[in-house]
Amino acid sequence: MGNVRIQRGRRKGCVALRAVRPISAGDELQLWFSEELLAALRIPYLNPANIQGECRYVCHRCSSQFEAPNPLKVHLALNCGADGRE
Repeated sequence: MGNVRIQRGRRKGCVALRAVRPISAGDELQLWFSEELLAALRIPYLNPANIQGECRYVCHRCSSQFEAPNPLKVHLALNCGADGRE
């Protein structure tokens, strides 16, 4: 699980970042989306074909590999980078 949770902000159209454990200078931010935000952004759920083992998540469209599930979910939500925007 990440060290920063992304959730809906108090104001409409905003998101909030909340540290869920201490973060030191230079630490990589590992973002974790709240279930509510995943649904609002229409981020897809992963299926068994995407989960290839511990720390191995694979795109069923292009075979890109990820160490955590959320980057793969964003990758899929952006149409697998097929249109060159990723």
